[in-house]
Amino acid sequence: MDEVAPNVFRATGTDVNVAILRDGDALTLIDGGYPGDIGAVEGAIRSLGRRPEDVQGMLLTHAHIDHMGAIVAFHDRYGIPVFTDPAEVAHVRRDYLEQATAKDFLPMLHRHGVLPWLLRIARAGATKPLSLDDAHAFPSDGPSTCPVRPSPWRPTATRPGTRRTTCRSTA
Repeated sequence: MDEVAPNVFRATGTDVNVAILRDGDALTLIDGGYPGDIGAVEGAIRSLGRRPEDVQGMLLTHAHIDHMGAIVAFHDRYGIPVFTDPAEVAHVRRDYLEQATAKDFLPMLHRHGVLPWLLRIARAGATKPLSLDDAHAFPSDGPSTCPVRPSPWRPTATRPGTRRTTCRSTA
């Protein structure tokens, strides 16, 4: 795990990163990797001298499986609230699913590294169905009500006209 800015940490999972924000004893988790990355996220939190239940809130940038693993697990285990962009709430509930499927990767299997990557993410739970019924939408205007600092953090569109989002500081 790396401290990329004061009290902002980047941890790695299976070909993904998660971010942990620290404010004293309180933590905020941004994204959660694949379902198989839960142990790596827990380990990253413990390396800060904290426990997963010390996470006060979780930010989900978008509801692809490679972002939801520890988010869903920690919400289910500890009741930690999940916040996301209003456009992503229905995606988190799986009212619709907007992500690549196995058949989308078939034309790419001949490319160098694609098959090993697919095997890695499959082992990490890329095909596991995950959803969350009670994610909270951020307000559509102004800074978020993220429960801990450093804040304000809020999901913002990565590309105009798409539902994909990322977390950015509005400070």
